[in-house]
Amino acid sequence: MTTTTSIPKGSTVLVTGVNGYLGMHVADQLLLDGYKVRGTVRDSGKIERTKEYFDQKYGEGNFDVSVVKDLAAVKAAWAPPPYTSDRRISAYSASKTQAEQKAWELAKNASAFKFNSINPSLILSKVLHPKQNKSTAGLVLGMMYGAPEAIAMLKMMGAQWAVNPVDVAKLHVIALTDPAVSMYRF
Repeated sequence: MTTTTSIPKGSTVLVTGVNGYLGMHVADQLLLDGYKVRGTVRDSGKIERTKEYFDQKYGEGNFDVSVVKDLAAVKAAWAPPPYTSDRRISAYSASKTQAEQKAWELAKNASAFKFNSINPSLILSKVLHPKQNKSTAGLVLGMMYGAPEAIAMLKMMGAQWAVNPVDVAKLHVIALTDPAVSMYRF
C-alpha cells in the first residue's frame, strides 16, 4: 500500500451492516489503522453490543452507530410471498448483486467517486462478539458446537473456498484508502 491515503487517518468512515460478521471485522481493521467508524445497523437491539465491543477495545469516541431501517436493495430482492426459508440464500445473494450493480453504475457516471468491489466466497474464522450469532457468525458458531442447522446449511451450499474475515477486512481497508486502487472488482 502507498504511504499516501485517499482518506486521512483520523477521518470518520461509514461501515454499513457494522454488526454483521464481516462489517465488524472491517470496522475493527479501520479502527486499528487509526480511523474513526460510524456504523449502521437495521435493528436497534444490536447497537449496544456492537458499541460496547468497539468502545472497550478502542476507547469511547472512536466508534458510533445509527439505525437505518429501510434498505431498498434488500426489499427489491424478494419475490412475492410466500417467504420460505429455502429462498433466503437466493434473496440475500440477489440483494448483494443488485446493490453492487447499482454502485458500479453510479461510480462509472460520477468521476468524483472511487469505487471498488470485493466479492469473497465463504468467510469463516473468528467471531468478534459472542452475541453476534446470526448470518455467517451464526454459521461459524454452529459449526463449532455441531448445530444441526449449521451442518445442513453447509451441505446445502456445497463445496466452497473459504477465506479469513480479517484478510477480507484488510482488503476492504486497502480498497478504501489506497489511491492506486480504484475501479477494481476483487
